[in-house]
Amino acid sequence: MRLGIEIAADAGPGILHETTGVIARHQGNILSVEIVEERPEEARTYFEIELPGDAAALLRDLAALAVVHHVKAVD
Repeated sequence: MRLGIEIAADAGPGILHETTGVIARHQGNILSVEIVEERPEEARTYFEIELPGDAAALLRDLAALAVVHHVKAVD
């Protein structure tokens, strides 16, 4: 399944690494990534992912990261 995800998280070094690590653990193939907005307190990143498994589980695991403020699927 192809899935768009927007993640709002802390800004700074290592945040992209943490979020992409969760995507990789779910066997997600990142087709594109865009940092939509970067502010000192928060960065919003959009991912287009090819995901073989459960989208709800991926969203739940991303939301569980301490650095993530919110995550949502985007049409």
